[in-house]
Amino acid sequence: MESKFSQPATTRLLQLQKHLVASKVEAHVEHQTPKETLALYRSKTTVNIPVLRELVYGKFLATREAIFRMINRESIFKHHTTLELDRKESRYLAFKQMKKIIKSLPEFMSFDEYLKDPNILTVVSDLLWQFDQSTSVKIGV
Repeated sequence: MESKFSQPATTRLLQLQKHLVASKVEAHVEHQTPKETLALYRSKTTVNIPVLRELVYGKFLATREAIFRMINRESIFKHHTTLELDRKESRYLAFKQMKKIIKSLPEFMSFDEYLKDPNILTVVSDLLWQFDQSTSVKIGV
Protein backbone atom coordinates (compact mmCIF):
# COMPACT_ATOMS: atom_id res chain seq x y z
CA MET A 1 0.00 0.00 0.00
CA GLU A 2 1.34 3.45 -0.99
CA SER A 3 1.58 6.15 1.57
CA LYS A 4 -0.22 9.35 0.85
CA PHE A 5 3.03 11.15 1.73
CA SER A 6 5.18 9.36 -0.89
CA GLN A 7 4.60 11.91 -3.64
CA PRO A 8 5.57 14.99 -1.62
CA ALA A 9 8.61 13.15 -0.24
CA THR A 10 9.64 12.18 -3.75
CA THR A 11 9.21 15.75 -4.89
CA ARG A 12 11.33 16.98 -2.01
CA LEU A 13 14.01 14.40 -2.79
CA LEU A 14 14.05 15.45 -6.43
CA GLN A 15 14.41 19.08 -5.42
CA LEU A 16 17.25 18.18 -3.04
CA GLN A 17 18.94 16.14 -5.77
CA LYS A 18 18.68 19.07 -8.21
CA HIS A 19 20.10 21.37 -5.56
CA LEU A 20 23.03 19.05 -4.88
CA VAL A 21 23.77 18.63 -8.58
CA ALA A 22 23.62 22.41 -9.06
CA SER A 23 26.02 22.81 -6.14
CA LYS A 24 28.49 20.44 -7.78
CA VAL A 25 28.23 22.28 -11.09
CA GLU A 26 28.85 25.66 -9.49
CA ALA A 27 31.47 24.37 -7.04
CA HIS A 28 34.16 25.51 -9.48
CA VAL A 29 33.06 29.08 -8.74
CA GLU A 30 35.04 28.93 -5.49
CA HIS A 31 38.26 28.49 -7.48
CA GLN A 32 37.66 31.45 -9.78
CA THR A 33 39.14 34.89 -9.49
CA PRO A 34 36.73 37.68 -8.50
CA LYS A 35 36.69 38.94 -12.10
CA GLU A 36 35.75 35.49 -13.41
CA THR A 37 33.02 35.12 -10.82
CA LEU A 38 31.64 38.54 -11.69
CA ALA A 39 31.76 37.72 -15.41
CA LEU A 40 29.80 34.51 -14.73
CA TYR A 41 27.24 36.42 -12.67
CA ARG A 42 26.90 39.13 -15.32
CA SER A 43 26.50 36.56 -18.09
CA LYS A 44 23.28 35.38 -16.43
CA THR A 45 21.66 38.81 -16.50
CA THR A 46 18.91 39.89 -18.84
CA VAL A 47 19.74 43.59 -18.47
CA ASN A 48 21.08 45.37 -21.52
CA ILE A 49 23.77 47.60 -19.98
CA PRO A 50 24.11 50.11 -22.87
CA VAL A 51 20.34 50.61 -23.00
CA LEU A 52 20.19 51.00 -19.21
CA ARG A 53 22.96 53.63 -19.26
CA GLU A 54 21.15 55.50 -22.03
CA LEU A 55 17.90 55.42 -20.02
CA VAL A 56 19.51 56.61 -16.80
CA TYR A 57 21.89 59.26 -18.15
CA GLY A 58 20.28 60.12 -21.49
CA LYS A 59 21.88 63.02 -23.31
CA PHE A 60 24.45 63.45 -20.51
CA LEU A 61 26.01 60.02 -21.04
CA ALA A 62 28.87 61.34 -23.21
CA THR A 63 29.69 64.07 -20.66
CA ARG A 64 29.65 61.58 -17.82
CA GLU A 65 31.95 59.18 -19.65
CA ALA A 66 34.36 61.98 -20.59
CA ILE A 67 34.65 63.04 -16.95
CA PHE A 68 35.13 59.45 -15.87
CA ARG A 69 37.94 59.01 -18.45
CA MET A 70 39.61 62.16 -17.11
CA ILE A 71 39.40 60.84 -13.55
CA ASN A 72 40.96 57.54 -14.65
CA ARG A 73 43.69 59.30 -16.61
CA GLU A 74 44.88 61.85 -14.04
CA SER A 75 47.22 60.69 -11.27
CA ILE A 76 45.74 63.19 -8.81
CA PHE A 77 42.59 61.06 -8.71
CA LYS A 78 44.36 57.94 -7.52
CA HIS A 79 41.79 56.65 -5.11
CA HIS A 80 42.32 57.61 -1.51
CA THR A 81 42.08 54.05 -0.19
CA THR A 82 45.45 53.30 -1.79
CA LEU A 83 47.09 56.18 0.06
CA GLU A 84 47.86 56.54 3.74
CA LEU A 85 46.79 60.13 4.38
CA ASP A 86 45.90 61.89 7.58
CA ARG A 87 42.90 64.22 7.71
CA LYS A 88 44.80 67.36 6.71
CA GLU A 89 46.46 65.67 3.71
CA SER A 90 43.17 64.09 2.68
CA ARG A 91 41.41 67.46 2.71
CA TYR A 92 44.21 69.04 0.72
CA LEU A 93 44.06 66.24 -1.86
CA ALA A 94 40.28 66.72 -2.20
CA PHE A 95 40.90 70.47 -2.67
CA LYS A 96 43.45 69.78 -5.44
CA GLN A 97 41.02 67.35 -7.08
CA MET A 98 38.29 69.98 -6.94
CA LYS A 99 40.56 72.55 -8.60
CA LYS A 100 41.45 70.07 -11.36
CA ILE A 101 37.80 69.28 -12.05
CA ILE A 102 36.79 72.95 -12.15
CA LYS A 103 39.67 73.77 -14.51
CA SER A 104 38.69 70.80 -16.71
CA LEU A 105 34.96 71.58 -16.89
CA PRO A 106 35.25 73.56 -20.16
CA GLU A 107 36.51 70.34 -21.78
CA PHE A 108 33.24 68.61 -20.89
CA MET A 109 30.67 71.36 -21.28
CA SER A 110 30.48 74.96 -22.32
CA PHE A 111 28.73 77.66 -20.35
CA ASP A 112 26.11 77.81 -23.12
CA GLU A 113 25.40 74.09 -22.67
CA TYR A 114 25.00 74.67 -18.96
CA LEU A 115 22.58 77.55 -19.58
CA LYS A 116 20.52 75.38 -21.95
CA ASP A 117 20.20 72.60 -19.39
CA PRO A 118 21.55 73.14 -15.84
CA ASN A 119 20.77 69.49 -15.02
CA ILE A 120 24.17 68.64 -16.43
CA LEU A 121 25.70 69.65 -13.10
CA THR A 122 23.54 67.04 -11.37
CA VAL A 123 25.12 64.38 -13.56
CA VAL A 124 28.60 65.73 -12.82
CA SER A 125 27.98 65.86 -9.07
CA ASP A 126 26.49 62.35 -9.12
CA LEU A 127 29.61 61.02 -10.82
CA LEU A 128 31.88 62.85 -8.40
CA TRP A 129 29.85 61.59 -5.43
CA GLN A 130 30.35 58.03 -6.68
CA PHE A 131 34.09 58.66 -6.92
CA ASP A 132 34.69 60.56 -3.67
CA GLN A 133 32.14 62.31 -1.49
CA SER A 134 34.67 64.77 -0.10
CA THR A 135 35.52 66.18 -3.53
CA SER A 136 31.87 66.26 -4.55
CA VAL A 137 30.84 68.23 -1.47
CA LYS A 138 33.65 70.75 -1.92
CA ILE A 139 32.54 71.46 -5.48
CA GLY A 140 28.91 71.75 -4.42
CA VAL A 141 29.61 74.32 -1.70
